[in-house]
Amino acid sequence: SGSGTYTAALNLAALSNGSHTIALKATDSLGNTRTETRTITVSHAAPAAPTLSQPANGLVTRTATQTVVGKSIASASVQLFNNGIAVGTPVVAAANGNFSLPVTLQSGVNLLQATATDAWGTSALSAGLTVTLDTSVPAAPSNLAASAQLQGKIKLSWTKAADPNVVDPDPATRGTVWLSDTPD
Repeated sequence: SGSGTYTAALNLAALSNGSHTIALKATDSLGNTRTETRTITVSHAAPAAPTLSQPANGLVTRTATQTVVGKSIASASVQLFNNGIAVGTPVVAAANGNFSLPVTLQSGVNLLQATATDAWGTSALSAGLTVTLDTSVPAAPSNLAASAQLQGKIKLSWTKAADPNVVDPDPATRGTVWLSDTPD
């Protein structure tokens, strides 16, 4: 161009992290050459931490096996952590960044987090989801009473437990069951 200023594009994405030497070589019309070298340091940023969307934060469950769903950068290797300890085998995020990983919860509070790893490093831990595995035994019903009835029947009655984890198998009976050794 005759202006004495030149530019050239350098694709850093193809370079690994670390020190690299670039060389500029100028040759005049008489064949004289001069080479200038410069050292550059490439330091690609590690990927952003993944985001977790499932299971719901604050979930209390009696089901130990859960699926953790989230989003990361495309093709990153995603590692799941439970209470700060790596669990399971990392999975590769899909082209849209979506991933899912199974986890077996420990009894009590579980803090689920993940990292993403690509060619340039490993992210920080993601924001956590807290999931509680409740393995406690539900409270028993109280005030069980049996009373004899006519025709060989027995009437059982009780007060349902106040424990919210107790499931009433037959709400229609409302704490009363009729037993008989003969069909009605």
